Order: sequence, then C-alpha cells, then structure tokens
Amino acid sequence: MEWKYVKNTTIDRILEVEKQYNIKLPEDLKQCILSYNNGRPSYNIFDTQKTKNRTIKKLLSYNKEDKENIFTFANIIGEENKNCFPIAIDEFGNFICLQDNKIVLWLHETASVEFIANSFNEFLELLHK
Repeated sequence: MEWKYVKNTTIDRILEVEKQYNIKLPEDLKQCILSYNNGRPSYNIFDTQKTKNRTIKKLLSYNKEDKENIFTFANIIGEENKNCFPIAIDEFGNFICLQDNKIVLWLHETASVEFIANSFNEFLELLHK
C-alpha cells in the first residue's frame, strides 16, 4: 500500500496529543502516524459490521497548522462521544476512531458507532481497493 500527501510530524507531537487528551495511543498507530501523518492510503475501502464499502480519506494530521488535524476533531467528537478518539476521516465527515483500543466508525449525523477492527493493524489489513 502506498500513502500520498504525507506530512512529517514528530514523536513529541504525538506525546503532546496523548497528554492533552489523556489517552495512550497503541504503538502500531504511533508508528503509522510517524511514517504517514496526514496521509491518504492507496487501499482505502473497508467494511464495518453493519455496512460495506466505506472509505478512509486520510489520517488526521498531528500538526496544528494543517487543516484536518487531530486537535480540531478530537474536541468536536469529544463533545459528542467522550469514548471515541478520532484517528482518520472519510469523505463524508465521519471519523475512524479508537474506542477502548478497538477501531470504530463514528457517524457524525447520528453520533453512533460501527465496529471495524480489534486493533489498528487489523484495520490496515482490512483496507482494499
């Protein structure tokens, strides 16, 4: 899988997010962020337990100066669902989130979630064209 539009970030920015939002990100997610921050994966289709052919647009950026960044969206989702922490966005304004170290899709119109995977690596393995 290839990633486009990647922007460099640092472990310090990831640690800043963990501290600010009182969350411990899984190591597989941290490594992906360090390698592909803000990136768009070439394999971008996945299924949830309830729906088929969902898409991931991109990982949220850990750089405050980027448009679609973790800081903006973590605050928005936190107001609706304190158990969801956004990690990526789809084309329709829904978010792929961490919830109890599982990966879920948070639907912005209903503030409901759909289970995707038991881990971030498992989520990446589900992605296809």
